[in-house]
Amino acid sequence: MQLSVQKPPTTELYKFTLVVVNTTTQLTGALDLTPNEIKVYQGFIKNPGISAAKMSGLLHMDKSSTYRSVGNLVAYGLLLPSPIGDIMAYRPADPEMLRDRFTAKLHELENARDSVGTFVSAMISATKRKTQVRVEEGLQAVQKSLSESLECTEKLIRERYRYHSFFKNRSHVKFVLSLMEERVKRGIWIHQYADEGIALDPDIKKIEKSTNRYLKEIRILPPGMDDMNSIRIWDDTTNITSEDERGEIVVITITDRYVATFMKKMFDYIWNQSEKA
Repeated sequence: MQLSVQKPPTTELYKFTLVVVNTTTQLTGALDLTPNEIKVYQGFIKNPGISAAKMSGLLHMDKSSTYRSVGNLVAYGLLLPSPIGDIMAYRPADPEMLRDRFTAKLHELENARDSVGTFVSAMISATKRKTQVRVEEGLQAVQKSLSESLECTEKLIRERYRYHSFFKNRSHVKFVLSLMEERVKRGIWIHQYADEGIALDPDIKKIEKSTNRYLKEIRILPPGMDDMNSIRIWDDTTNITSEDERGEIVVITITDRYVATFMKKMFDYIWNQSEKA
């Protein structure tokens, strides 16, 4: 009489395989062990007191991977060397050590909770759009915005600065001259539109020219674009200085990377079509 062995349905075999794979995956993360290390440790549980070379054969694992896993398991205290004559054999430590290893892993993760939270918050903050609008009045606000532009990291300031009434203030002229010297020291170039045909302060007129000495290039603003506003663009900042017919000054500072990028593109488009001064 011939006996037949019935194979499990394919779906049942598939489910069993998934359980084994998922369990190994969970153990790998929970115990901080590689799949090979888990496999080798289980091998020594079943076959204690044999060499790494023999375990390699039993597991059908290449010797280098087996030896590497054995060495790591010894370092973790999960395998204990046990010399037998000239051969180094190994026996497994108490499996309860795996539970201790898992507990230690939990404590490590718990201790890292705050650090991970801080790191993630910093990454979210770095990717979040930052927009700030500031409105100020008067000459002090003008000088404040000019000083801030010296922090320019991209080393290029784009500027259309008209000859405002405050250039009649000698104290402000001295401020502008000192600002120019500091800008040059910091290696910051400036692309500037000039007020053609307008009488400038003599000291200002001396520096209103394209020259490497002042790290400055000047071009003529196209006809029809002159008005009562000045603009200064650097990094993520767009600064607008507006003067009305009465000479009142309003300084609007917009800090936003996307706005600044748009304004730079507009400036450069006009710049590339403008005549050199």
